[in-house]
This record gives sequence, C-alpha cells and structure tokens, in this order.
Amino acid sequence: MPVEVLREMTPSDVRVAVDGFSPTYAADWETWLNAPLKARPELFGRTLRKWQATRPREMRRLRSEANHGAPFLEDLLELATEPIRVLVDLDVMTVGQRTRQQDEALNGLWRTFSQLTTTELASCVGITKAVLLLTDGRIGPAFDSNVQKRLSRPETCDAWVRLLEEIGEDIAVFESAHGPLAQVVPSRFAQVGYGRLFDMILGPRERSSPTAASPVRPRRPPSPQPDNGVERALDELLAAAAAADGMGRIEFRDRIAAFGEFAIRRLEPWLRDARLARFAILTINRVAAQPDAADAARASLKRGRAGCAESVRGDIDAALARLGRSARSVSSFPAAPAFHQLVSQWAASSAAEAQFDQAMLDIYSLAGRETGYWAGYFLRAVRKDGGLETARKLLWKTGTSKGFERLKEEGRLDLSMEALMLRPEFRELFSEAELDRASDRLAEHGYRLDRDS
Repeated sequence: MPVEVLREMTPSDVRVAVDGFSPTYAADWETWLNAPLKARPELFGRTLRKWQATRPREMRRLRSEANHGAPFLEDLLELATEPIRVLVDLDVMTVGQRTRQQDEALNGLWRTFSQLTTTELASCVGITKAVLLLTDGRIGPAFDSNVQKRLSRPETCDAWVRLLEEIGEDIAVFESAHGPLAQVVPSRFAQVGYGRLFDMILGPRERSSPTAASPVRPRRPPSPQPDNGVERALDELLAAAAAADGMGRIEFRDRIAAFGEFAIRRLEPWLRDARLARFAILTINRVAAQPDAADAARASLKRGRAGCAESVRGDIDAALARLGRSARSVSSFPAAPAFHQLVSQWAASSAAEAQFDQAMLDIYSLAGRETGYWAGYFLRAVRKDGGLETARKLLWKTGTSKGFERLKEEGRLDLSMEALMLRPEFRELFSEAELDRASDRLAEHGYRLDRDS
C-alpha cells in the first residue's frame, strides 16, 4: 500500500497537526539546530536518550562517559561524516532521484547506527532518529511508535528507503493540489526540513494548547501575501508567458520576477512542465537576488526537482549551484526596492542575456539532432556559468572545438555559437572585438555572415 497521509489531509488539517506537535520535542529540535558544531556530539547522545531512541536497550555513549567498550558514540559519528556529506543535497522529496553514491550513503548510515546500542542491533527507531538529527530534518520521519501507527515498520534499509520514496510522493501529491507544504504549515515552521515536517504531522501530541508549542526559530520573516490586484496582475503575466513561444516568453521574465516570492509560488508547478520549466528556473533564479528571497527560491527548486522531467533536472541542479555561489550576483535588483520601483527597473540587456542563455541551450539540442554529436562539455558549461560567460570563454580559446569542427563537416556552422553571437538581437551583449573574433573564425572556415544585417 502506498503512503497516503498528506494526500488525505486538507491544508487546515496540516496546520492543526503541525501546530499541535509536542512543544517539548519542538524545543529539543530548536536546541539541536542552534547548537555549535563542537557541542553536537554530546547533544546528539543526550537528545537521542531523551527521545528514548533505543529503548529498552542501552545506547552507546561518548568515550568519556562510557562504561562499555568500542565503538563509542564519537566513533559512529565519525563513520557517518562521509555519508552525511554525500547526502547534503538530498531530502525526502528527492530520495526517489538519488544517485548510486547517495544510495550507498543511506545504506552506510543504516549500518552505522544499527550499532547505536551496546547489545544486539538498534531498531529502525534509533537509526531513523539519528538520521533525522544529522540531516537537520531533510531525511525523515523518525519511525517511532506514532509514525508506525500510520506507516509500516521498516526492518531493513531497503524497506526504509522505499518508505521514504513513498513519503516524497505523498508530499508531492499534496503539493500538486494545495501548493508548497512550507507555505501551508504555520509560518514559524516554514523553514523546517520536509522530513521533520512529516514527522511533526504524525508525531507526539501534548495536552497543552497547540498554540503553546515552542516555535522553531524561522530564519527569515514569514512570506508576505499579495493583495487581489497584485494577484491579478501576476496571473495575467503568467498566462501571457505560458502562451508565448520560447523566445517571446523570456521577455516576461523580469516582469514576473518583480513579484518576488509570489512569483516563486506560482512558478513552482511549471518546473514539472517540460515546456515551461526552463523559463520557470530562469525566473526563480532572478527572484533569488532580491533581499531574503534566496532561501525560498532554493527550496522551490529542490521541491520541483523531485517531480520534474529528467531533461530538466540538470538545469535545476545548475540553478541551485549558482545560488550557492554567493560571490556571483544573479541580478541587479537594488537593496530594498518597493514593488513599483522593481517594475520600473526591467532591463532590456538582462532580457537579452536570458534569451541568449536559452538560445545556447537550443543550439546544443539542434546541433545534436542535426549532426549526432552531443557536446556534453558545452552543455555543462552553459548550465554552470550561463550562456554569455561560456561564449566569451570559448571564443578566446586557441583553435576550434570538436563541436565546431563537426558542424563544419556537416555544413551547419549556422548552428555554431559564433553564428549565434552575430545575430542582431544578441550583438549588444558583446564588444566589437568579440564580434570581430566570432566573424573572423567563421570566415576562416568558409562561413560568412553579413554583420550589417
């Protein structure tokens, strides 16, 4: 039977469930998230004991506290270090798309924390509580008695991973009907990892009022809500963008991005539509440069990755990588602009750059279909650095690339990067020296373009 928890709930049901989660456990979680790194080994053991993670068996302790032999708790944490590093970008929503290395890391954590007890092997309860802590709530829930009332009890790592996949699907079904889970739960829990949120929905209750729950400290203020006029304006732009062709659609990017986090929410479903996904990624990345919007953009892209087409996943990964490089600005939005100021600052050059990004991806696909040569290096470079930076790097390299040579052999230098640069709509992006270089390279190989056309 598939996991059917969230898909049977309304947004109101979810809010009540999360709001009613045990205040004691919520406080434990906030203490864990805020603990300095050097304090975590001791806190890890203390928290798991408080949560009765290995009951009725004795749990291993730090070497300084132990009256048992090796391995000690710090030994297990050391063994878990590399698997946790490998899983840094994985959460319950993306377990279904894990790599082989990530699959091995999950197995490694299961094996490591099966040694959590001093006698016999630890059960799934202790193992999954340990993983929930060490992944800061990305991979969960913990399979305690409350969770097991609704889900089966995983006795092996394979069974646990299958359940995580089904939980990710359950969350995706809920989100397709009601929007992002992070925007449904009470705002003070909006930054909690999805594995932990699922855990809270099924987790222990206390008799105290749900509103008395100790809040998990949000890392940024709750998302603002648009008024009806703003919503209508955004809906009209989205409808027009969806109806436009690929090259025309990009003209809507900056106008939609000006709506900030409102735009992210509306664009997230587009990530699952192969026709609209690349535009959604570019626009969400654009929003990310606005003050306090990067976290929302990153979370949206990660959720979208779970349900997107394989052809889109690489573009999302590249967008996430760009968001991780703080030294590079994705946009030129001012520090704290009002809405009307943002709307007035749409830049034609920015739109042309985004069009060029898309055109570079398009010529990769067209050249591959026409010649049978798929320039993997070219694609990775565009996804990593953007079309403009990639073009400039390749332009000044000595000699020509394998892709260029193949296009020449097939008589299709019209699909080359150099020809793309010389199109009238993109010339403004390049200096005269760069345009001369592109024109000269094409001419040297028998292909001439009229620079004045």
